[in-house]
Amino acid sequence: MDPDRMNSSRENDADSDEGCGAEVRTSNPPGPAGPVKEIDLSNDRLLYPIEVAMLTRRSESSLRRDRSENRGPDYFKVIGRVLYLRSHVRAWLETRRRKSTRE
Repeated sequence: MDPDRMNSSRENDADSDEGCGAEVRTSNPPGPAGPVKEIDLSNDRLLYPIEVAMLTRRSESSLRRDRSENRGPDYFKVIGRVLYLRSHVRAWLETRRRKSTRE
């Protein structure tokens, strides 16, 4: 093969590899579908499962079961640790409000 042609081929390969390096940042980072909502923690507090259990008068194992069955208050998983926002727990409790035993 012609050496000039080989150099040209390598340059084209280098051009086509632009944007594949680790330094390249995309404008849309991977994440959940849809718009990302900002969380305002200025008037809120993160709670551990034991705190939520005490607040709701339930056991931690009940909360764990609720999470696995997609029930219970919304929660976050941060580096393997489960955390709840106090406002989410309050909102979840509000959805359980009843005025009579027939509800």
